[in-house]
Amino acid sequence: MSEVTVVGRVVARVGKEAELAQLLQSVIEPTRNEEGNLHYSIRQSIETPEEFIAIERWRHTDDLQRHFRSAHSRHLAAAVEDFLAEPIKITTYRELRVTPVDRV
Repeated sequence: MSEVTVVGRVVARVGKEAELAQLLQSVIEPTRNEEGNLHYSIRQSIETPEEFIAIERWRHTDDLQRHFRSAHSRHLAAAVEDFLAEPIKITTYRELRVTPVDRV
């Protein structure tokens, strides 16, 4: 499989938004420095400030799997549980390619 995009969603418990934001910010640079990372950013919802998403692009699924095994990713997965109102949701996507149309 080629490039993969990931959207991870977390929702903070009421009053834990700032602590969760700080924890999420702590993994931005180490993740951006990983082999195969094409993009990594954290966004906070304007309408619902307790909701955060991570938007990631990886060169290959192998790079993404290596990321999940990294020390900072494993630390985040363990530490984030204390701040969550609901389970983490991670969704992976592949890009739809435009297919040439035969012209008569």
